[in-house]
Amino acid sequence: MTSLTFEQRQVFPCNWSQITTLIILSLSSRKIVMKIQSVFAFASLVGLTSAQDQNIFDEILSPFLTIAIPLIFNIFAGGALDVFNDMVSTALENFDPFEFDFEQESKVTDKVVDGCGDEKVPVYAVVKANEAVGLSTMVVNSLEMTDFELNSEGSTSGFSLDAEGGTVSVLLGGTMGPKVEDCANSENIDFNGTLLLDSPFFKFGLDGEVKLFGDLEVSKANITDFEFSWEDLTVNFTDLGDYSDIADSVQTTLISIAEDLANTVINKDFLQDAIDTVLPFP
Repeated sequence: MTSLTFEQRQVFPCNWSQITTLIILSLSSRKIVMKIQSVFAFASLVGLTSAQDQNIFDEILSPFLTIAIPLIFNIFAGGALDVFNDMVSTALENFDPFEFDFEQESKVTDKVVDGCGDEKVPVYAVVKANEAVGLSTMVVNSLEMTDFELNSEGSTSGFSLDAEGGTVSVLLGGTMGPKVEDCANSENIDFNGTLLLDSPFFKFGLDGEVKLFGDLEVSKANITDFEFSWEDLTVNFTDLGDYSDIADSVQTTLISIAEDLANTVINKDFLQDAIDTVLPFP
């Protein structure tokens, strides 16, 4: 969760009229969301200090700020969006290409195979992949502060972000044929292919330590949830030789494997590892 550290200063009693005045003055500044949040939060804390009353803190100030801070942030979040977008883009550049190890076996269909007699035997595809290209095209286009909590130890907050990209491609390689126990006299064929994910989409939650005074700075970030989707997924593959007659079944199998690959490899841990490489940011 985001931690805000406030400087200790000599403060004087401040009523809600004064707080409102400070908010209005901050709205007229050019520092947009960071200035608005810092003045608003600090003015509220001044009121808390002058009150010296835990009941006021628990019953009035804390609930008020829980609603008000995210509201103001989300109205004027343009400047913060640029910072978060730069952070995510820079992080993903370090993972483009993204290297990994993936291998999956799946049954394609039953087929009469040369050297295996006249009966149909199961045909399997083993697919391998180790590199994805294009993840750095992701652009954060939506940022929302989802919560803000103020307590006696400080403050915490969370964010929700959406990001969209161009095309992510993954080179596929593999073999196809019966298993030895089903047919010892058949030789498997090698094939290559390409997985294309068009218009990939990230939706993720982020909690962290973010400096909201002055220039925004993210010192720590924790990915709390992650969803990965895409507009279109296609798989192209090379000539299958003696297995060309089952190309449609191969296509269906490879698409299923490709979906598993995308959801297995591009996950919450992937994004966390990428963002960790650029913190603190900027």
